[in-house]
Amino acid sequence: MTPAPPPPAAKDIGIPKDYDCAGTAIEVIYLEHAAILQLDGETVRLGPVATASGARYQGWRADGVIIDFWEKGGTAMLSVAGNDYPECSLVETPVAAETEATSATSPAENQAAAPASEVIRTYSARGNEPLWLAQADATEVRWSTADHVSADVFTDLTRTTRADGFDLAATREGGTLALSASATVCRDSITGMPYPHTVVVQVDGREFSGCGGNPIDLLTPNEWTVTSIGSAAMSGRPPTLQFSADGQASGFAGCNRWTSSASVSGEGLRLGMAAATRMACLDDTASKQESDFLAALGRVTRFDVDANGELLLKAGDDTVIRATRAAADAGQPEA
Repeated sequence: MTPAPPPPAAKDIGIPKDYDCAGTAIEVIYLEHAAILQLDGETVRLGPVATASGARYQGWRADGVIIDFWEKGGTAMLSVAGNDYPECSLVETPVAAETEATSATSPAENQAAAPASEVIRTYSARGNEPLWLAQADATEVRWSTADHVSADVFTDLTRTTRADGFDLAATREGGTLALSASATVCRDSITGMPYPHTVVVQVDGREFSGCGGNPIDLLTPNEWTVTSIGSAAMSGRPPTLQFSADGQASGFAGCNRWTSSASVSGEGLRLGMAAATRMACLDDTASKQESDFLAALGRVTRFDVDANGELLLKAGDDTVIRATRAAADAGQPEA
């Protein structure tokens, strides 16, 4: 079996590395089991791919284009949609500059959220081992794999709704594609990001499994009632959260209303600095609860939904806020 790429040295984890591809500048941040690449102003998370030498990573750009990055001892090869860049050379950075970059920017902060327009136009599903991507609109499904980067277009699309999800079926020159999406939370096997659907795709007799839908749909459109902050249970009137698809979060903090930006990306969930009204808390317990809640919001790096449907806002592996859904689920995301 071909070995998986070795993990980067501990001193390299989280350190931005600059490469020069014959005049095209790229930046790569190596994580323990992934890499984050910045090219032409876009940030893409790449997953590890088995290789005989060096470290190789692949991932999908927001428009469905596959990116392949293969590093071998200070040089690298970059391929975008099957088009190879000239050999990329590592640009040595002074130690002081590396330290500054490390303290100023974390890998999670470098991730850009997927454009909202993509959510509106298409239903996307994807999987790892092997990498695959399916994007469906009203009339067709575009299908790509790591071995076949040019998307195959399946047309004559039909959609059937089930009580627990939906099915898509499409054809292409005698071939068939069938996608079954079930409304059970699915977690990406590399990033751990939760998605609203567990997906199975059958293409010309081959079966692929993965996740589908947009993670933001797990957060919207319902209001969430906070049940605990860290290990502390709520007393009195609890804080609330509500997320919108346009990148906003808001709610009641304990004494005041609050609002902030909310960005879901391949790396997790980020909330901007919360702005709150200025009503005085007349109760010391409510005042501390509000202060703890707003501080916890600023620590959030990702989220999950447990088996009971509770929302877990996390800082790394620690759950800093736990909340329950205040309204019934509004239904399944549409393809």
